[in-house]
Amino acid sequence: MQPTRIIIHELKKEQHKDLQPSDYSQALLDLKNPKVMTFSKGLYSAYGKKKSTTQYGVFQDLSLNNSVGETLAGKQTFLNDAAFLSFTKAIMKKLEAEAKEEQLASGGFIVFMEYTVGSDHFFMIAMVKKKTATTITQSLTVDDLEYIDLSKLHQAFRINLTSFFSFLVAPVDEQSQMTYLSFISPSSQLQAAGYFVKALNCKKGNSSAKSTKNTIIATKHFFDSDELKTKKDDVVKKLEAYLNMCQKSGSNASLSHIESLARQFFPATCSEKHDELSEEFTAFLNSEAYQVPPEFRVDKATIRKYFYISYSDEDVDLLIKKDMLSRDPHGAIVIKDGKLIFNRPSKSLLDKIEDTIKEMEQENDPTPLLSLNGKPTN
Repeated sequence: MQPTRIIIHELKKEQHKDLQPSDYSQALLDLKNPKVMTFSKGLYSAYGKKKSTTQYGVFQDLSLNNSVGETLAGKQTFLNDAAFLSFTKAIMKKLEAEAKEEQLASGGFIVFMEYTVGSDHFFMIAMVKKKTATTITQSLTVDDLEYIDLSKLHQAFRINLTSFFSFLVAPVDEQSQMTYLSFISPSSQLQAAGYFVKALNCKKGNSSAKSTKNTIIATKHFFDSDELKTKKDDVVKKLEAYLNMCQKSGSNASLSHIESLARQFFPATCSEKHDELSEEFTAFLNSEAYQVPPEFRVDKATIRKYFYISYSDEDVDLLIKKDMLSRDPHGAIVIKDGKLIFNRPSKSLLDKIEDTIKEMEQENDPTPLLSLNGKPTN
């Protein structure tokens, strides 16, 4: 991560109290200062941690005049520091207007940071608070950065500008499957945090099918590591059962529950690392690459695609779990010499087949049925 511009303003608002005049910085922070670089890298690392998972989405309406999305759509990049400063102040005005109407809203230091990761260009806005038992009595200075608590972001927004500009020129049918921004807030503050997302004109994205698919793929990839791969099949079976349960009950799947499920399969040999692995697992699924949201509806067709094989013709209609298939002669369902062999069919399946065969045999039996008086029926 390489920061290119960063500035911090202060939005002054306490819960259940009136909004106070904001404190605006008049100059960007100096990226040559080691304290600024340490702070910017800490802010980047804090985004999407377990206590503030990320919701991916898009702008609500790109045609809305002077909205953040409409303004960004007209810029391939910020031309200079003055343009960046002006843009951050305009966003602060929107945050103030929304915070003023929300009694539960609270303020804090609002960090605006532009940075790059590889070839991707990002713009982030984050609300942070000062550390407990510390006081910042005047306008924030570089020396005060160490007093800002980066253990969690209270509210934040991030847009991948590279993805956003690709979205703008993509065909309409492709746009419906794309996301380019994300926003976060601790789950305990969703109501209070609403003004932040509203001011920036964001809405949730990612389809049920995409979230279901990425959950399955990301879980498999995470358990590909050397220390976890022996438990990969077990965790995938457990994940399948959980997603099926959510789909059948109509309830949302939650990232926190999936994390708890995965935790059961972290090896005992690294028990001291379970908390660290849990954090890494959540961050991995919730990352820019996979974009699994805190909660999502489970898609039935996606479950079938990744966990089952289906086949249908005039004579056969099959739906089989993929993990039942094998070339092992002792496997549950085996392919051998052009035959499909069921080695361990359930008793209920066998009973059903036996009953069906008996019914067919009776239907095909040429012996006439006898009535109660012993005479053949017509």
